[in-house]
Amino acid sequence: MPLTDPLFKTQAMRLAQALAAALDDPLLETDVDTTCFKGAHHDVAVQANLMLERLREQTKAAHNLWDTWNRGRATMDQLTRALDECGSQSVTLAAHGRDLARLQSAFATVSARIMIADETGTIVSVNQALAATLREVGDDLAPALHGIEADSVIGCNIDLFHADPFRRQGKGLAYEPVQRTTLCLGAHEFELTISDLHDDAGAQIGTLVQWQDRSPPADRAEAALSGDRAAPASPSLN
Repeated sequence: MPLTDPLFKTQAMRLAQALAAALDDPLLETDVDTTCFKGAHHDVAVQANLMLERLREQTKAAHNLWDTWNRGRATMDQLTRALDECGSQSVTLAAHGRDLARLQSAFATVSARIMIADETGTIVSVNQALAATLREVGDDLAPALHGIEADSVIGCNIDLFHADPFRRQGKGLAYEPVQRTTLCLGAHEFELTISDLHDDAGAQIGTLVQWQDRSPPADRAEAALSGDRAAPASPSLN
């Protein structure tokens, strides 16, 4: 068909318009209607549809890549925030660690005699001052502990020192927030100040027991000379 043929010009114009409409579709969902063309124009329309299909696939792949990149960027943002939070928590934990180290050092070296039990009544810590005192009264303490050495009280139950004041029946340690009582071990008389320990929520997490030796030094010397240690008395809490 000659290029000057009116039908040829009409088909060429219609094909150009169809291609323009297909490319103007932002979703690329429009195809060229090949039934409207004949001969070479029909072949061009078919090829145009194939090109549009490849363009759709490439566009879809580009969109998928863009979505993947956006998800990756979001994940990286989350990781960055998590790392920043971890950094802040590390600083806080380091500060808490230093605070704990100071408290542990103070607990170990303070002159007050201190014993700590957990919420079940198990002795978990004894500071140096109380450990020295327990070794000092070891001869009087041993019978009451049924052979347990003074250096081995950690891990034992605080009820070893008395069966009643430290325990509420069936519910572990519980008593008034601060309680005082007296413990007699041979020539030694100790005043025990028993305090509850609580967490931030108010739950009881243990017990602090402070030991104060109320025995007059002269009485201790007299008891030792009179041989009272030869027949140590069982401890009693008043």
